[in-house]
Amino acid sequence: MKKLYKDQVLGIVLVIVSLNFGFFTNRISDSILVGDPGPKIFPAAACILIGLCGLVLAVKPEKTEGRKFLSREEWKRLFSLYGIYLLYWGMLWFAGYKIAIPVILFIVSFLFSRGTKTKTIQIVLYTVFVSAAIFVLYVIVMETRLPQGILFERLLG
Repeated sequence: MKKLYKDQVLGIVLVIVSLNFGFFTNRISDSILVGDPGPKIFPAAACILIGLCGLVLAVKPEKTEGRKFLSREEWKRLFSLYGIYLLYWGMLWFAGYKIAIPVILFIVSFLFSRGTKTKTIQIVLYTVFVSAAIFVLYVIVMETRLPQGILFERLLG
């Protein structure tokens, strides 16, 4: 049996994830506005890019020896990131963009700043700036709606 390299395993996982997300992206309804690319365009583009990168890794891996696939610490980080993604999804569904993005950006920024000299106030300012920039880009520039969440839909709706 041929040995799989770390990059090949990652590539195969990326292709599977891309196909899975592609399936769910196709289930998103089309836009009713004429000339609007619709809500599928960004997720579809991401699925294609992730799938292509995964395919490249699976076909032409970097062949390095002497190191196991993931260490115990790397597995912890991986599952922590998946947990954060699930938290983001849940918050987006429940509380909407205006709550979910700042909270998740702060958590991710805080985790990635461990071991550096980054101050909490810098993380807070970064979180506010990026959240506002994304909001302006989507709502004002592209004139799209961001998820409101079922909590606010029921309270305001």
